[in-house]
Amino acid sequence: MSDALAVSYRWQPSETKISAEQSINMNPFQMQAVVDAIRYSGVTYVWLDRLSVPQMDCPAKYTLLARMMAVYGAAKLTLALRSRESDKHRYHQRAWTFQEFCTCRKLRLATEADPKRRSQEDAMESVECMSVTRAEHNDMIAMRKDFQESLPQILPLWLYDHKSAIFTKPEALKVLRYFRTLDADLTCVVKGDKIRALCPLLARTPVESSDELVSLVNKLASASGEDLSSW
Repeated sequence: MSDALAVSYRWQPSETKISAEQSINMNPFQMQAVVDAIRYSGVTYVWLDRLSVPQMDCPAKYTLLARMMAVYGAAKLTLALRSRESDKHRYHQRAWTFQEFCTCRKLRLATEADPKRRSQEDAMESVECMSVTRAEHNDMIAMRKDFQESLPQILPLWLYDHKSAIFTKPEALKVLRYFRTLDADLTCVVKGDKIRALCPLLARTPVESSDELVSLVNKLASASGEDLSSW
């Protein structure tokens, strides 16, 4: 991933054909922004979830989903595509893009402007269909800064003794409170993906597999004293 562009975007409901045998769930703004970013960065590879992660249920799919923090954290550059969307579907209202935005090493923003307005700055002011609100932008910049500042203290789960506790009770409760706040604010097509996207991020503990994710949730449950069996 050291010579890759990772693309973080809101998946579109319809697909656009890009070759005789391949299509992609992006709109024209998103596709042009990817082309521009490739030219700007000079990368050799591009990571697009829709093409890079198997879409059928299989072990490889869930292993890769568990490792998304590592994918975006290791990429040479991450392109965040803030396309114009209706409420609850904007870039900063999605669980996976929340994780990608916070964890990526280097960030390039592309914000789709309202065609009736003149700039990306104006795109923050449209009402019915917008790219981002000022509050979303400011909040996410602050959350990204907070995560990036914590990087020196972050260790993947596999480096811990699997029998030992890695959270104090206050730490575990803080993670769970934050998760529940974001759970109410962010949307995700697959309910379980909220846990995959948010739990390792908020716990500052990357995982490498579905089994490790289960272990992380169990450690949070044990430390907090809460029943997380429904997760």
